Amino acid sequence: MKKLIITIAVVLMAAITAPAFAAMNPFWDVPASHWAYDAVAQLASRNLLFGYEPGDFRGQNPATRYEIAAMIARSIAFMDVNKANAEDVALMRRLLLEFSDELALLGADFTDLSAKFGAIHEDLGGWKISGELNFDVTFGSYKITDDGTEIGKGSLRVFDLTDYSLTIAKRWNGMEFSTTLTEDGGNVTWDNYYVAMKLPYDFSMKVGKFSFNWADDNGYEAYSGFDTNAFLFGKDLGMANLQLFVGRDDSFKETLFEDEDYEREVGYGYFQIAATADFTVGEQVNAGVAAFYEVVDDKDFANEEGFFESLFTLGAYAKFKFHPLVEVGGFYFHQSVKADDGDFSESANAWKAILNFDQDLLVFTSLALEYGQFESYFIDGSGAYEAWTGFESDNNRIRKYGAEATQQWNEKWDTWVSFYRYDMIDLDEDISWNEYEIGVGYQYNPSVKFELTYHFDDARADDLKITDHVITFNTNVAF
Repeated sequence: MKKLIITIAVVLMAAITAPAFAAMNPFWDVPASHWAYDAVAQLASRNLLFGYEPGDFRGQNPATRYEIAAMIARSIAFMDVNKANAEDVALMRRLLLEFSDELALLGADFTDLSAKFGAIHEDLGGWKISGELNFDVTFGSYKITDDGTEIGKGSLRVFDLTDYSLTIAKRWNGMEFSTTLTEDGGNVTWDNYYVAMKLPYDFSMKVGKFSFNWADDNGYEAYSGFDTNAFLFGKDLGMANLQLFVGRDDSFKETLFEDEDYEREVGYGYFQIAATADFTVGEQVNAGVAAFYEVVDDKDFANEEGFFESLFTLGAYAKFKFHPLVEVGGFYFHQSVKADDGDFSESANAWKAILNFDQDLLVFTSLALEYGQFESYFIDGSGAYEAWTGFESDNNRIRKYGAEATQQWNEKWDTWVSFYRYDMIDLDEDISWNEYEIGVGYQYNPSVKFELTYHFDDARADDLKITDHVITFNTNVAF
């Protein structure tokens, strides 16, 4: 039996782990001349195989079912989705089911093992198709008053397919291909198509069209980001992850000339380059820094269309868990923007601080507290925020603060309530905007979730007041 388990492990290790390396055999009773010497040494070096004290392997003894179960648990934890094949996974499936009782007695979380095994099995062979659909039914009303006098009101009744996508992906030879069918303004297009692959020396590369939002990828709103044709190179150093992004956004096109037989378009786009570094220290500290630079191809075109000529952004974020269930974090961005043949040159800052309390700490609810401030002229990945475009002063700022509490009652039901306030500072008039929301969600099955929300807005500018009452029923289907 011991030889059998070694043979099974050798097959699995050859197919699903990193290339073999010279390893020291820790067992004195497995001589270098033995046929299993290299296999035992490799498995022991990866902590997949253990012997007896003091350094005995006892290869002639039968292996117990508990020894086999322990090795199965360690092997599944070690499995690499990029190197597994269908035969290896089929073998592991049979072993997992056969030794489920022993795995449970050993304290192994059978649910976690099955979940990881299922994720590995899901990526094997063939194409993977997934998608999402969001359908909103919305009813609402609004009222506008000036100095207490009603000057306008209306109602809202909308049945809206707010978002839908279909993603097709394929994994093979350590590479991944993905493309997504999306809708934008009534036009259905294939978007975000890319190939990701591993390079020598543990480098990685993604090439194609895809979203790259550094802040959003790290748990914050994407105040700086790209969605464009690009290369993305990465290097994982363990505690640090480095990335270099090089791309070009050519979405602005102009027809140079055309006749009955020929048409020629040229895109005046932006060359984009970004470098990021993310650091993780244990389970408590996570931080990162980034630099983004964009420059337009044609300044005249940018000035005619009201676009900026160049934009340089520096960013940093940090998260710290001073308690397993309490996290404090924040980010800071500084931008320099130029336009109008260089006559317009401004800088802007954006920052935010967030404090999160886990539901396990507060028992009945989680709680997120947020405070942030964003200056005029600050530009995100899709352009300047609309709320800032009408500002006349160079010193305008938006201050945002609020709280959100979420309650997960069980696997099916969750509720939430939130309040956020926006204050426009240094304006000729006092502008504030309050948002209130309360909602309930029901997970009908793993693919379908229903949500019912009530949203109330209260916006004020001097004597002008706008109030909105909106009820939305959302159906989310993911597959």
